[in-house]
Amino acid sequence: MTSAFHNDTKFCPCCNEYVNYLASNESSYCIQCGAQAQMSSEADRAAFQAKLAARGGQGWTPQQGRSPHRSHRRPRRRLIQSTAPGSAGYGL
Repeated sequence: MTSAFHNDTKFCPCCNEYVNYLASNESSYCIQCGAQAQMSSEADRAAFQAKLAARGGQGWTPQQGRSPHRSHRRPRRRLIQSTAPGSAGYGL
């Protein structure tokens, strides 16, 4: 069984094709020539932008200033000082 990692590719502008890559924290590099790999080619990006523009205003737009799922989050638990004798000092 192969993982998705082995099938994942990025575009190498030097090789002018989609290639396997090595990823670091800052960027990805082509395993064939060592050049910095990109998510997609310029032609694919232009086609994607044209497809988005053709959809008009039907795309998803985030609410201004907050996450759309914010109201569905569980409230955060707060640490409170425990006053019970023998306690470690904090409880939930």
